[in-house]
Amino acid sequence: MVVDQKNTSDNDLPLYAIYGPGRSGTTWLGSIINSHPDIAYRFEPLRKNLRVPRVKKIWQTSQTDKISNKELKRLLYNSLLPAHSLLDKPPFFKKTNTKLLGHKLAWSLARKIPSANAVCEQLYTPTGSPPLVFKEVHWQIIERFIQPLHLRSVFILRSPHGTIASRLRGQRAGLMPTGQCKHLEQVIENHRPSLADELPQPVSTYNDVQKNAVLWRLEAERMVDYIQEHPEHILVFYEDLCTRPFEIAREIFQHFDIPWHQQTEDFIMQSTSSKDSLRNREIGINAYFSVSRNTTEVVNRWSQELTATEKEQIDEIIYPSKAYQFALQQGMWS
Repeated sequence: MVVDQKNTSDNDLPLYAIYGPGRSGTTWLGSIINSHPDIAYRFEPLRKNLRVPRVKKIWQTSQTDKISNKELKRLLYNSLLPAHSLLDKPPFFKKTNTKLLGHKLAWSLARKIPSANAVCEQLYTPTGSPPLVFKEVHWQIIERFIQPLHLRSVFILRSPHGTIASRLRGQRAGLMPTGQCKHLEQVIENHRPSLADELPQPVSTYNDVQKNAVLWRLEAERMVDYIQEHPEHILVFYEDLCTRPFEIAREIFQHFDIPWHQQTEDFIMQSTSSKDSLRNREIGINAYFSVSRNTTEVVNRWSQELTATEKEQIDEIIYPSKAYQFALQQGMWS
C-alpha cells in the first residue's frame, strides 16, 4: 500500500529524498531509483559522510540562519551532484548523462585511495541538471532538509518485527551500530521525553531487543506524524514493495514525475531473483547490505529469527504506538 499525500509544492530544482529507519529497505529502494538511467543518486550523503568537505559545509550551513531555504536547496543540489566514492554505492547502472565504463573499478580504488576521488568526480559527475535523489536513515534529515526545503520525498516503513530482527542480526555480527541503543535514555530525553512515561518499564531495565523496539517506536512515530501533517510525500510499506515491487516502484516514479524505464524493470527482476545474479556487481559489499533478496521469504524471515519471548517483548512496546496502529488501519502487519 502507498499512502499518498498529494504534492502541493513543486520547486525548480529536481531534488528528491528517500527516508526510512535503518534496516527498513531504504538501500534496496534507493537502488531501484538509481537504476533509472536519467537519475543521479546519492547514498546516505549527509550524516555519514561529513568527511567530504562540501557535504560537511552543507551540514554546518543548515544549522545557521544565514542562508535562505532557496539558497540552501541550491547548495545541497550542487554539492551532492559531483561524484564521490563516499556518496556512491554499488551496483552501478548505465546512465544517459555520464559514463559507466570503469565506474566500479574507480569507486573501489577511490575508497582505498581518497585522492582518486578527483578522478571519480571528473569522470562520473552527471552533466546538466538531472533529477537527483538521495536517501538517508537519520530522522534529523527531516527537520534539517526535507521539511524546510519542501523536498518531494518517499518514506518507507517496515514492520517492527522485521526491522528489529534485521538490526539484531547486524548488531550481533558487528555490522550495525548500537550507539543510539546504548544512549537510548538520552535520545528519548532529547527528542521525546514523554515517551518514557508511556513505556511499561524504565528504559534502563531493557535488554537489546526491547531497546531496539523503543528506538523503532521513536523513529516510526516521528515519521508517521510528519507525513500525516505534510502533503508533499508518500509512504511506502516495505512488505508491499517486496510483494508488489513493480506496482509500488511505478507509483514512486510517478510521484517524482519521472517516466518508467525498462532498465528499472530489469533491475527489479534481477534483484528479486533467487539466482542472486546481482552479487557480482556489488563489489566490496557485505551480503548483509546486499540489494539482492528473495522477496517471498524476506517479509516473514523475522518469525524464524525472533523467539516467542522476544516477540512478546517487542509487542508490549510497539503495539500501543500510533505508528503501529496507523499501519494496522492501512491493512498492514495484522
